Amino acid sequence: MTPKQSATAKRCLEAARAYAVGVLSGEITACKWVKLAVQRDEKDRLTGGQRGLYFDEYAAARVLVFFSYLKHYKGEWRGKPIDLEPWQCWIISVVFGWKRENGLRRYREIYEEVARKNGKTIKLAGIGGFMLLKDDEGAPEIYAAATTRDQSKRLWRDARKMLGYAASIKTKLKFRDSESHIESPENDGFFVPLSRDAEAIDGSNPHSALVDELHAHSTAEIYDVLMSGMGARSQPILWAITTAGA
Repeated sequence: MTPKQSATAKRCLEAARAYAVGVLSGEITACKWVKLAVQRDEKDRLTGGQRGLYFDEYAAARVLVFFSYLKHYKGEWRGKPIDLEPWQCWIISVVFGWKRENGLRRYREIYEEVARKNGKTIKLAGIGGFMLLKDDEGAPEIYAAATTRDQSKRLWRDARKMLGYAASIKTKLKFRDSESHIESPENDGFFVPLSRDAEAIDGSNPHSALVDELHAHSTAEIYDVLMSGMGARSQPILWAITTAGA
């Protein structure tokens, strides 16, 4: 990493740790499930090695640094760099930092509830961009999934705008807006939106699937199809996010 990237990584990782400490101490208000997740993470840091688990700080840092190259594209923040909140840094670092003794990621299925207007789409778009470009995967297939194609295209469009605004990233991609298709020529990857038409994605091989507004899905069909399609990948991620209950 460059000195600037190292400074960003250090700041974000420290913010993630401060968030965890704050939740444990009660200084930061959190629900039961967040507290349990933080407690699990803290326990793993103490005893995970006994179960073949370890925290790869560099792997977590790479994702956090990637976000620093992305920019907002609407509202008063238009053109300004993405600055992750401490809780976002914590979630991202946990998902991408924890690995098994074989060097592959521990977590492959993520469920997250978050209230509206808390940057859930920005986070998913950034995750999709990282896994398309920087996850060292051959021909990664990235899918934005929702109950309707219009809804999935909103998530895809956010990713397209954010990636397109990043000068050092957009040159590595080809955007075919009329087809809602982002292509990464260097690794033969692509990022596209999906609807709930499960038949349309049979035979897909997702490296990452981003499921927006999970509570709006009337059945688990698309979720199940995406999960089964990940079988050929060594460390895929299905990240489902919802506002239900938040």
